[in-house]
Amino acid sequence: MSLLGVEFINEGSGISIDDIVTETQMTFVARAILGWRPIVGGDLRAFDPSVVGANSPLAVIRQAYAAQNIAQSMGEA
Repeated sequence: MSLLGVEFINEGSGISIDDIVTETQMTFVARAILGWRPIVGGDLRAFDPSVVGANSPLAVIRQAYAAQNIAQSMGEA
């Protein structure tokens, strides 16, 4: 899953003495969300940003983000 164009709106934190836990919460807005994809054959190298090519995960994310920007500039989104 990938979140594109994320803008953090607010941040908060809390401490629990009973559980000895420090928590941080964030509220955000994402311009686009790409869904979950299966890991084919258990090969985690497919998610390495150094992998190049038209079908690499990073290239697909860039293409989706560029398409959304074009649609917005044309008033379609």
